[in-house]
Amino acid sequence: MAPTVADYGTWKSPIAAEKLASDSTAIQELVVNEFTGATYYLESRAAEGGRNCIVEYGFGTLKDLLPKKYNARTKVHEYGGGALAIRPDGVLIFTDANTLGVFSLDPTRRKIESLIEANEALRYAGFDCCPIAPEWIVAIREDHRTSPVLNCLVAINTRTKCSKIIVEGADFYFNPKFSPDGKTVSWIQLDFPDMPWTGTHLYTASWDDGSISDAKHIAGKARVESVSQARWGPDGTLFFTSDRTGYYQLYRLQKGMSEPKRVLLKGLETSEFSNPDWMIGQCTYVPLSPEKLVAGVTKDAVTRIVIIDLRTEAYVYRDWPNMSPPVDCMKRKSDTSFVMVGRTPTSLQSLYVYDIKWAQWRSTISIQSGYPSSLFSKAQHMTFPRCFGADTTGEAYCFYLPPHNPEYTGPAGRLPPLILSVHGGPTAHSTSGLEVRMQYWTSRGFAVAQLNFIGSSGYGREFRNKLNRNWGIVDIADAASCVKYLAAQGLIDGDRVGIRGGSGGGYATLEALCDYPNVFSGGVSEYGVSDLKLLMKDTHKFESRYLQPLLFDEDATEEEQEKIFRDRSPLYHAERIVAPLLLLQGTEDHVVPPNQAMEMERIVKKNGGQVKLIFFQGEGHGFRIGRNIWRAIEEEEAWWVKQLVRK
Repeated sequence: MAPTVADYGTWKSPIAAEKLASDSTAIQELVVNEFTGATYYLESRAAEGGRNCIVEYGFGTLKDLLPKKYNARTKVHEYGGGALAIRPDGVLIFTDANTLGVFSLDPTRRKIESLIEANEALRYAGFDCCPIAPEWIVAIREDHRTSPVLNCLVAINTRTKCSKIIVEGADFYFNPKFSPDGKTVSWIQLDFPDMPWTGTHLYTASWDDGSISDAKHIAGKARVESVSQARWGPDGTLFFTSDRTGYYQLYRLQKGMSEPKRVLLKGLETSEFSNPDWMIGQCTYVPLSPEKLVAGVTKDAVTRIVIIDLRTEAYVYRDWPNMSPPVDCMKRKSDTSFVMVGRTPTSLQSLYVYDIKWAQWRSTISIQSGYPSSLFSKAQHMTFPRCFGADTTGEAYCFYLPPHNPEYTGPAGRLPPLILSVHGGPTAHSTSGLEVRMQYWTSRGFAVAQLNFIGSSGYGREFRNKLNRNWGIVDIADAASCVKYLAAQGLIDGDRVGIRGGSGGGYATLEALCDYPNVFSGGVSEYGVSDLKLLMKDTHKFESRYLQPLLFDEDATEEEQEKIFRDRSPLYHAERIVAPLLLLQGTEDHVVPPNQAMEMERIVKKNGGQVKLIFFQGEGHGFRIGRNIWRAIEEEEAWWVKQLVRK
């Protein structure tokens, strides 16, 4: 049967907002019991108010282990991560987002025991268990009893249920890890004004029954070198990633060596082995044995899986094309096998097992979209020239998804409207992995472009650093350049373009409507920043110094800073917004407080603009509750139909 001819943006799609919201689940973290082979992961469920459940996969069956009163999620740094760990005896360690307590969970007996008494001012994350003395755990602690908030590393004794500080003084800590023999602890730390991707330090120290000594600096340099994902191999080799070459490359410090050395992988010199540490517990590589290591390697924002021979420094690709692993995606299962979470352009998250001996992947658990893969538009990585703004040198990137639905085709001579999606951060990047929410639009006849502007991760440190002092300028110009390029290629209708984004992407949306009013026909901002000065004043510790290098020179005067705040804050030139604007905001957002959205609405209305503000009760920085996700999607669809389809 021939496809029905219908206007772009009016196609009937089986992807429903209600189902998309209620079925919204994600695998967040993994741990493996290497003795039994059981895998445990956190599953975020929008249908349960965004709760994270601990799920066991073993011997072909799935079991929910966590009673519904618990929510296995951390709030350290506000973005969380690192909520789940496993002891050598198979007992799980987790922290509960509702009480902030730390608990053990015996998967066999389903017994839960409190280890650290709940205290609403103390947050824990990044647990690692001692391999020779399982009563000891190291963890990150964030103390909100003081101002400013204090971060440190603590040792927790699960028998006495007491904890003590073992490392303090730095502004932030990441990745505390025991060596396989239990005699050494490694960790990463940083101080303001650095962020995890601008400059960090890797340390090791001797461990003895809850105390450390003889701390040594291994790698990293403030403002110069970012070190990430330090972890130990089975033979006691310490691995980590560093961007000292301009790209996050893999390094190792072997026993008896005084200095770490780079693992030289010919052909991967401009690829990246890790991503910016927004969340605790990122895991994009894992040593399997003294000879083998598996890694997710990112090039042009597309991640592929490689198996590395550590003796010869040779490697082979072992993946499906364009697999896009999320945060904390890999864990060792044995000397020859590993488990990981990945997704492709046509499949949602799946839990995969790979065994080197058989050179074969096995999909064990899949989050089913409920839709045939033939419905999905495949992302195409595109490079486009930068043609707007003061700096038009170089190129930027996007993933382009054409409108696609087997049941429909557009009218001859007509081009589709475009929804330009801008990622948050801004130090992050869009990927080619399947996002059903983007397919929601393409299956209805909209084209979608996911922008990776100057400053995005996944393209190296130099590209990332080009956003410094230029946030709110070059990224916005890249959005306009992307539209111009896609229109010039005959892929979209350049007169029907909307822009959307959340957080930093919401800021880009607002600023683009101000700076390029003739390019965009509408905007949707989810918890987007409108006043940069208010953001710096109101935001949490982790991001409290993030904006400074993105906006100012180090020696900028107070007067110069004030001018930049005003020049680049949409709130102060909202009178230039002529395109209709939809604002979606959580009431419990501590990253971008609700007052920013309220002020934006007030100013746009005052200047005669069309604006609609919707608050979502109980939501923070990112929507987790099913009914709220459902409403947000439906509100956005109505907005685009009105502004872009114009029916």
